[in-house]
Amino acid sequence: MRQETAETLSRFAAEDAARQAAREESVVRRAAERAAGQDRCIELRKKKNDAEYWANEFRHPDNIRREQQKAKHWKDRLWWECKQVN
Repeated sequence: MRQETAETLSRFAAEDAARQAAREESVVRRAAERAAGQDRCIELRKKKNDAEYWANEFRHPDNIRREQQKAKHWKDRLWWECKQVN
């Protein structure tokens, strides 16, 4: 009886250790994914701001239109990927 109990407790301890290791790995992976997502959002925001800046700087209507379209595209990407309005 004691032998069975010891074996069961040993098995439970091994399972608990495996679950804890999986949890820690998951936390690290999610933190890396979150950081990568934030980097992507920063990149999208910079592209949108750059297009908006050049849309206001250019004089030729074709250039202005092109930059406005790019700004709209990056604004949409920023919304769909990062759920950010600005």
